Amino acid sequence: MHDRGVARPSNRATVSLEERRKERTGAIRRLGRRRLLVALGVLVLLAGAVWAVAFSPLTGLDTVTATVDSESEYVDVAEVEAAADAQLGTPLVRLDVAAIEAAAESLPGVADATVERSWPSGVDISVTPRVPVANAQSGERWQLLDADGATIAEVDEPVAQLPVVDVPDSEDSERVLDAILSAIGQMPPELSSQVTSAAAQSPGAITFTLADGAAVLWGSAEESDLKSQVLLVLLEQAPASTYDVSVPRSPTTG
Repeated sequence: MHDRGVARPSNRATVSLEERRKERTGAIRRLGRRRLLVALGVLVLLAGAVWAVAFSPLTGLDTVTATVDSESEYVDVAEVEAAADAQLGTPLVRLDVAAIEAAAESLPGVADATVERSWPSGVDISVTPRVPVANAQSGERWQLLDADGATIAEVDEPVAQLPVVDVPDSEDSERVLDAILSAIGQMPPELSSQVTSAAAQSPGAITFTLADGAAVLWGSAEESDLKSQVLLVLLEQAPASTYDVSVPRSPTTG
């Protein structure tokens, strides 16, 4: 006897479910393949970008531009640009910026150098020149020194606009020279331009001679800013043949 109230699943319904299951599995596989292809494509693009930036000659250094912060006859722009010669052709991302800066700063007239990449294939080198503050005799020639004692250049004759420094040949000569140059370096241009010579037997006994022949007892390089201002006032208000500003708060003239 058969129970007519119970419906039996048909073979057609079973086949439809199996087909949908296969279609779903195939769709998942196709989606997975597409995602894999996309991921591979992205990796290829990234690898190409890395190669282009880090290894391609398209970004290799071929243009070097140098600028000097202020006018200086002791800095040769071509020599500054040549500081990057060893790295011509190197992709900018792998450029040794510190090495270029060091090469530029090794030039006698350069105090400081800064290098910036200029994409896609150049660099800009900005340099601050050393400023000469004094002449110092060296054999038959003259050295132009900056306030730090660095030799900027050697010339046959002393530069007329700079004072001549006379330092005794002694164990203390380096400290004496440093003190004189430090004092001159702290003077405003309107005062340093009047100084024709400088001498000292010790770091605390600096003496300057002005263009009019007046002598200035400076003392040490300490408080040179204040001493400069005091001397400028004395030069204007109390002309004399001798000025003593070694104690700037109690200057004297004679």
